[in-house]
Amino acid sequence: MKKIIGWILIASGILLVFGTIYSTYLNFTAQSEFPQIFTFEEPETVSQTSGGLEGQIGGMIGEYIKDLVPRGATTLMLNMFSWILLATFLVYSGSKLVSMGSVLIKKDKKDEGE
Repeated sequence: MKKIIGWILIASGILLVFGTIYSTYLNFTAQSEFPQIFTFEEPETVSQTSGGLEGQIGGMIGEYIKDLVPRGATTLMLNMFSWILLATFLVYSGSKLVSMGSVLIKKDKKDEGE
């Protein structure tokens, strides 16, 4: 019985690892989108024309930053980072399942030998 459970754990762990790797491959080759965990509406910045020189400089800096960082880049980066964390956890969990399955199979072989 332990041998069957061990093989089931090994198979499920391998499927979990390779499924995660395949899904990550699809995400990073832009064949599918990252899971949308974070969604932000980036606020529209109003250029400040009043307030003298300081207001104009502040408005120019705001416009420059808006041009420098593309719209939606922060949301994409947060979603990529969260997927990497989830994928790392899933691969680790899959490797633990394979390890538990191999231990069960080894224990079953020792029990049969006695």
